Amino acid sequence: MADRVSVSITIGGNLPADQVPKLIELANASGLTLEWEGEALSDDDIKSGEHLRMRAHDVTIGDVDEIGEFCCTNDLPFVCWTDGSAGSFNPETIIWVGEGPRHSFNATGDGKTLISEEEARELGSYEAILKHFALGSFEPPVLTIVPTNS
Repeated sequence: MADRVSVSITIGGNLPADQVPKLIELANASGLTLEWEGEALSDDDIKSGEHLRMRAHDVTIGDVDEIGEFCCTNDLPFVCWTDGSAGSFNPETIIWVGEGPRHSFNATGDGKTLISEEEARELGSYEAILKHFALGSFEPPVLTIVPTNS
């Protein structure tokens, strides 16, 4: 049986109105809800002007990659934390700021960014380490539902 862990994702940015149903479909397929062990999402749950924070327990290997792909395709910055599974993988946070590559960070069980000795050496300077932690604490802008371009 695959490792099943908890996941939370915070999404922001400008979401075209016609993409709301697809986001709901992907979230429900992953078991993501607004509250831990909450109800499946509906149109009323996606609100403009606030962060979309979703979470789930028992996600197989913490896989919510389809939501991440959806966010990147639709220019929606996000922060996704996945808890670890003893003996398999450690907690991790994936951050996408709305452009460039996704960034992966070691994390604590409550989502705080960690840095290993090896990473600190690779970064090479105190300034680089501070930048690492600044990126690791990124918070997306609020989600804004915008009219669909015709």
